[in-house]
Amino acid sequence: MLSRLKIRDLSGWTMAIFGALAFALGLIGILFPELILSLLGFPVIPRAERVAGDYTLVFVIASPKSRLRLAQTSQKANSKMDRALTPTASRKN
Repeated sequence: MLSRLKIRDLSGWTMAIFGALAFALGLIGILFPELILSLLGFPVIPRAERVAGDYTLVFVIASPKSRLRLAQTSQKANSKMDRALTPTASRKN
C-alpha cells in the first residue's frame, strides 16, 4: 500500500502539497470556522451577536467539506496518473 504512495516528480509533489493543504484547511474550517474567517481578514462576530438569517458560519463550515473531498480527489488523481505513466513492464500487479 505505501509503495503506491511514492512521490516521484514535481507534479506529484504539487498534488501532494495541494491535497495536504486542502485537507488541513478543511479540517480547521470544520472545527474552528471563526479561525478561517480571521485568516481571511474578515471581522469575527461572536455567535451570540449574529443577526437572524446570518448564514456566514454555515457557509464557512460547509465549504471545508468540499476542501476535504478535494484533498481526497487530488490524492486519488495523483495515484492514477502515476500508474498511467509507469511503464507496464515495471508495474507490480
